Amino acid sequence: LKGQSSRRLITMDEVKQHNSEGSMWTVLKGRVYNISPYMKYHPG
Repeated sequence: LKGQSSRRLITMDEVKQHNSEGSMWTVLKGRVYNISPYMKYHPG
């Protein structure tokens, strides 16, 4: 996967806005990931 090469601060409010099947973000160990492509494979 390709990520952004430059860093910027992303607030939790911004992450919370990305909660639809077409735009799903998650935070893991302080990093933000776009998990939208994987949602169709998620069993739950």
